[in-house]
Amino acid sequence: MDLYEEVVTYNASVGMAAGNGTTASSGEVAIGLAMEKALEEMIYYPAHSSRIFMDALLVGVTLACFFAFAWLFFKRIFEDYEVRNVAGQALFSLVFALSCNMFELIIFEILDILDRNSRWWNWKIDLYVMMALLIVIIPFYMAYLFLSNYTQYESQTMALSTMLYGLLDCEGGCGGGDGDDNRA
Repeated sequence: MDLYEEVVTYNASVGMAAGNGTTASSGEVAIGLAMEKALEEMIYYPAHSSRIFMDALLVGVTLACFFAFAWLFFKRIFEDYEVRNVAGQALFSLVFALSCNMFELIIFEILDILDRNSRWWNWKIDLYVMMALLIVIIPFYMAYLFLSNYTQYESQTMALSTMLYGLLDCEGGCGGGDGDDNRA
């Protein structure tokens, strides 16, 4: 039973329970019409799928261009220094490209360029990838680089960086406290 059938069934049962012979009140009809309109927008249209594909292609190409620009920009800035860490450069480029892509999506929202659903999905993907990078991947990688200078084996570095990241992550509160969360 899909959402539309549930709304229609609910409306009919409420009208019959009232005993007045009507199938729904005006508020329930409005809900039913809103649900019907929402379901019509979700119906699969072949032309709509090609539009979503073109939107994804546009966003993917611009994201690749932003990444390439950030990669070249990073190389240019640090060409005189001893920064030769490819993974660090890739992380910087990815964060920069995602930031530019989010700004691009704001502009697309204002100008109504992409499909609304495409913009929403791209925004969600950008946010989740950005959060994963900034909260998990970059701090863990920084701990790994820091500890790689002080340990002899890569397995030791990985284990110690995992423990260090776990300690730093739980410093803000991993639970298990005294329950006094009302600090002044």
